[in-house]
Amino acid sequence: MPWHTILVAISHEPVPLSIQLVFLTLLPYLIWRILLSSQDHRPIPHYPIPTLPGLKPRQAFERHGIALLQKGFAEFPNQPFQVFSSTGPRIVLPNRFATEVSQHPHLSFTKSIKVEFFPQYPGFEGPRATFEENHARLIQDVVRVRLTQSLGLIAGDLVDEASYACHLEFGESEVWRPVRLRNDTAEFIARLSSRVFLRPEICRDERWIELAKSYTENVFAAAHELRALPSVLRPVLVWFLPHCRRIRKQVRAARRLIASKSESRKLEAERAQSSGAQRPRTTNAIAWMVELSKGEPFDVVASQLALIVGAVFTASEALAHALLHLCQNPDIIEPLREEASLVLQERGWTKAALHRLRLMDSFLKESQRLHRERWGLQRYAEEDIQLSDETEIPKGCRIMIEARHFDAELFLEPEKFDAYRFLRKREDSGQESNWQFISTCQGYLGFGLGRHECPGYIKPEP
Repeated sequence: MPWHTILVAISHEPVPLSIQLVFLTLLPYLIWRILLSSQDHRPIPHYPIPTLPGLKPRQAFERHGIALLQKGFAEFPNQPFQVFSSTGPRIVLPNRFATEVSQHPHLSFTKSIKVEFFPQYPGFEGPRATFEENHARLIQDVVRVRLTQSLGLIAGDLVDEASYACHLEFGESEVWRPVRLRNDTAEFIARLSSRVFLRPEICRDERWIELAKSYTENVFAAAHELRALPSVLRPVLVWFLPHCRRIRKQVRAARRLIASKSESRKLEAERAQSSGAQRPRTTNAIAWMVELSKGEPFDVVASQLALIVGAVFTASEALAHALLHLCQNPDIIEPLREEASLVLQERGWTKAALHRLRLMDSFLKESQRLHRERWGLQRYAEEDIQLSDETEIPKGCRIMIEARHFDAELFLEPEKFDAYRFLRKREDSGQESNWQFISTCQGYLGFGLGRHECPGYIKPEP
């Protein structure tokens, strides 16, 4: 959305006269700052810039990002080039740099994403908890250490909630009807995530479910609104943009809805911890946070919003695309049913059962491969960096790595959906663990790579 369109949208919102006068008084200064800030969007020297006919580089990337990247990869094979986003230029590096970039101590994932989500502004408390050092480490440990290790404890709860949510969201009618798939999958994931993070008394509260789903949508929409504006206008207009106002209101609503219950659970966990008594293993994210925070203060509600945003955004997208691929490839439905039925008879609803669903694993990875971006591993250069082939990355630049998800050298007929693709790859000698859904490698960046690979997956079992 162009920034002048956003200003039109703001004009429909009531703005006090005093604020209008202040804005007009500051207008000359703002114009000067706009001209100054435009320097941040200058091209990075020595990196070519692909574009599309009739479009400026920024327009080309924002409107036709995939097509622009494909053109860049074709015009500059195995060479770095740059594209222009709404927050400035980015260097696109060939895939051969993936491992090196993922391990480099001065290429920051957090800072590269922080530029896109404006955690300094009220309303962005969820993203902020992901970026602040103490909260970010706490949330990662909750997911990586406690959640994945507690799957055996929470499996029953998840099965119960999934059954309830499936009936509620999708129903059992035999009459054809249209569905809003992304809306339904977002609500489905919001329910399951809340069952783990906040337990039954909250996950069945329709006010919270609607908030969890819509806050995720609105955070991304608000960030998009801000990215469309010149940087100097953002600190002022953030108070008037429709989605920015909405997420501030939703954060206040979240505090009213869950603060008292969250704080009571936090106090219970703290008392149990201070007593020194042996505590039973818990399936409560708040108790996990208290345990892992080791007495350091943290914002319970912001942390919950961060967990929900991370879960709803990623998992609902994956579920929506998986359902679409089932509809487009109905011949795979019965084999998936047969595998699931057999594994559940043998293993029940356990963590071990998940590792026996080999066809399901392959199907989900193939679905992810086809809807993932053509790039991965976004990073921010904290200092001037020279890569192994002497490629120079100036301090302050953002980079991303070419993904090989559609590389014909790696995947036969890469544009074709093949539910058995990764099942066959795992049968190759020495490749059993390399092509599981959650496996990370240089050739497949679906869950990242290295220090910042996704913390929320289930580690493969031997």
